[in-house]
Amino acid sequence: ALCTLVTAPPAGDGWVGEVKYDGYRLQVALDAGRARVFSRSGEDVTERFAPIARAVEDLPAEDALLDGEAVVFDARGVSEFSALQQAIGTHPERISLVAFDLLHLNGHDLRALPTLTRKGLLQHLLAEEDAASPLRFAEHVAGDAGALFEVACAQGLEGIVAKRADAPYTSARTRSWLKVKCRPRSEFVVGGWTEPRGGRSGLGALLLGAYDDHGVFVSVGRAGTGFSAHETAQLLERLTPLEQSATPFSAAPRTDATVHWARPELVVEVAYADWTTEGVLRQPSFLGIREDVDPATVRREVATPPPETSSQPVDPPEEGAVAGVRISNPNKRLFP
Repeated sequence: ALCTLVTAPPAGDGWVGEVKYDGYRLQVALDAGRARVFSRSGEDVTERFAPIARAVEDLPAEDALLDGEAVVFDARGVSEFSALQQAIGTHPERISLVAFDLLHLNGHDLRALPTLTRKGLLQHLLAEEDAASPLRFAEHVAGDAGALFEVACAQGLEGIVAKRADAPYTSARTRSWLKVKCRPRSEFVVGGWTEPRGGRSGLGALLLGAYDDHGVFVSVGRAGTGFSAHETAQLLERLTPLEQSATPFSAAPRTDATVHWARPELVVEVAYADWTTEGVLRQPSFLGIREDVDPATVRREVATPPPETSSQPVDPPEEGAVAGVRISNPNKRLFP
């Protein structure tokens, strides 16, 4: 499932709130004792996240499919995106998987079950993991998502995710999962870069774009801050092979700087203050490269109001269910 961006946390008791972690979305599939790790775009990234794969292979399950976020925590226990990028390929043992959903378990497809039921099974599956394990359970708060959002922003976190407590898992963007950000940030595709000016070296600014509803690649502004010397070198290493003579944008952004156009294949995450009425980012700042995002899926995210108050109570477990789950074959064990 993918979250829908909203302007404020939803109200009501029918929601559960989780911290929005600053990392890479992953799914880990366990089958016949072997775990494979997949990125949001479906790429097999098992080698990059080998410690996570090994930990899932040690879980007390025959097969499973976990959904979560790969993160690196700082000394305060806050997930830090730049630290994750540095750890990938160099220190994978520093990377944790914060698991927030369980889609399959021991031959059972759990996707039609309510959010809280799936999370209960996931918590049970991870119950024996200790502090040394890279697997973490994503704790949640029931009810007042607004209070959790205030705490998250006060602690410098990215934001929160609010989920309908009774919703099934949907393999698409859904309004049953809502994200609320403390400061706007999103993914964009790099369509080129400018030469540096003054005392800078490497590159001046990244020319950013996103696809509209008709599949047209549209310029949304430029980010000239946020990248270190090391990140500048990484960006140039990735962008130089993508250079081309023509602009990839439907309308080339105006600039008096020397421009290098690029095939729109590199996705970056950018923080910004707001959008202008012309659809241009205000105060964009580079945060990092997004290896896990397919550039063809990048759209401009526009926050919408949250749904009206939801106070529908969550149904209690059915009598005779296994671990609170009504299944078609009650004799088949959910847990070995």
